[in-house]
Amino acid sequence: MSAKKVRRHIRQLKKERRQELRRAARQEPEAVPAEPVAEDAAIGPAEPPKREEPPEREEVPEPADAAEQPELLAEPEQPEQPELLAEPEQPEQPERTRRPGAGVRAGAVLATLGILGVVGGSVALDPRGGSTEPGGVAAAAFPAADSGTAAVCPPMPGLADSLSTDGLLQYRDRDDSAAVRFQALVLAADAEGTFPAAWWAQLGQEYRVNTTELTDPKESESVDLDQLPPDPPALGELDAVYESFGGMTRAPLLEVQGLPSGVSGAGAARYTYLADSGPVTGLATATCTVPQRSQWFFGPEVGAGSTSLLTLANPFDRPATVEVVGYDTDGHRGSSGTRTLVVPGESVRTVNIAALAGSDPEFAVAVQASGAPVSAQLQSSRAVGLTGQGIDFLPGRAAPAVEHVMPGIPVPESTEEDPAPRPAQLWIHAPGDTRTTMEVQVYGADGVELLEGPAVFTVEPGEVDTVDLRGLDAGVYDVVVRSDEPTHVAVSSHGIDGGEPAEDTAALDFSWQVGATALSEGSGALIPDVGESELRLTSLQDESRLSYRLLDEDGEFSDAQEVTVPAEGELTLSPDDLGDAVAVVVDEAEPGVYAAMTTRDEERLSLSTVDLLRDPSQTVPVRLPH
Repeated sequence: MSAKKVRRHIRQLKKERRQELRRAARQEPEAVPAEPVAEDAAIGPAEPPKREEPPEREEVPEPADAAEQPELLAEPEQPEQPELLAEPEQPEQPERTRRPGAGVRAGAVLATLGILGVVGGSVALDPRGGSTEPGGVAAAAFPAADSGTAAVCPPMPGLADSLSTDGLLQYRDRDDSAAVRFQALVLAADAEGTFPAAWWAQLGQEYRVNTTELTDPKESESVDLDQLPPDPPALGELDAVYESFGGMTRAPLLEVQGLPSGVSGAGAARYTYLADSGPVTGLATATCTVPQRSQWFFGPEVGAGSTSLLTLANPFDRPATVEVVGYDTDGHRGSSGTRTLVVPGESVRTVNIAALAGSDPEFAVAVQASGAPVSAQLQSSRAVGLTGQGIDFLPGRAAPAVEHVMPGIPVPESTEEDPAPRPAQLWIHAPGDTRTTMEVQVYGADGVELLEGPAVFTVEPGEVDTVDLRGLDAGVYDVVVRSDEPTHVAVSSHGIDGGEPAEDTAALDFSWQVGATALSEGSGALIPDVGESELRLTSLQDESRLSYRLLDEDGEFSDAQEVTVPAEGELTLSPDDLGDAVAVVVDEAEPGVYAAMTTRDEERLSLSTVDLLRDPSQTVPVRLPH
């Protein structure tokens, strides 16, 4: 037996032993209040938090395997709260799909949660809310996203039944066809299988529940910095463990701690919703996001029959004060379009966007947080009566940029004489004080395509502007927008390929896309485990080579596969090319290559970007405690 297999076997035995201990502990539970983490605590090697439930509530059991699922616990009763504040009763415990070989392995732990990327503003935050007060030993370089990070997913979409002024939401009963999947990935920090401590949990409106370890904290021991290799191994050289969960309605989150050695780890998480009937019908897949101070969202549905709910999740131990501001074609909506609320630590609050919007359908939302940063997720759906006509988790952005590359956009045929009922639209917001000059290029199979209308134009500051993409044949295109000042940009589209739906299918689903990050070693994405997905690769410069690896459900990477993307063209990895893979990672990429994931289920569609899973060049100096 190889040394690698021996290590895997040992870790599997350890995990089975921990599970036995947890089952034994649940037979005689002790309710011990969790100790608060001081805001001035220095970041250091962290064990998973011992988050015991408060004495006044019942202990929440961890998810069981699918074969022994108990009924899903509702949010524990709190008699002192009005009835509308309670989470709705939930019929099933989170359904856990445990793949063969899915023990604690040397390499990576996978949970489909979108991408835990390197995001500024959260580099020095302990997931439990501690600050970065330096301790008394020498500084070490911590990866920016790995110094204690939490990636938070949205809750299960639905229609609001009641919403308090404090942001406490009670959902209506959801359609029987509605289902969600949560997947998670944590990659090891080195080829020896050294894990960062990682766990997943669920955030409710009062506290977190169901905290479950994904990696063995004992693997996160100190490492001699002098013995570390100068460059970390490629992601495809690491093993992985895959976990997938369903049946949950609360917001799941993935937390990953930094290693005391400063070695870089990497992770990813994705959340997917699918329903084929009822008022919230469609396919939506979301990147579970790292908490931010500032976030921007275009296009929440605010017309008749629409529902747009902004979820604000605070995984830290200290409260956050959040201001939500609406913008339309006239700019800032003033006090009538502004809402401020407090999000207590380790809880979720919700804002009904319809309360901030006027009659203008061109609407956008800015989210600003002080105190603790928050993870904002905006679910938006529309319906005619009780028939849903699409849903999406609207993609947010933390900061404006001067270039936005959006691959894989379905565009219906639309002209000025014969406009499409729902054309693909470019949405723009210039947050500065002066006019901004915009340039739009659309790439098709034969290179740059001509639009009907000017490709260069100006937008006024502070407004929300839209531009229909007209003059193109129905199809899938890559859209590039550049500006002389930083801007927020997104594209909305309908249908799966730009064409009209078949007569016997449901109404067109809709989707949104924002700018992607250029691919490099360390880029990757989890592949939703519903429907079929394909990966569209786009090169804006010369012919470019790219090598990638696929991760299967048993935690094994394929051999590196190399493809060539034509100059100013695209190459698509089809569902057959991806096979049964649960993730894709990039080994090497020449400059100027971008990618987008397209997921389909019949006439349902969802778009997502491919981002960095690990960026070893972005580190921050952090002093470890004694």
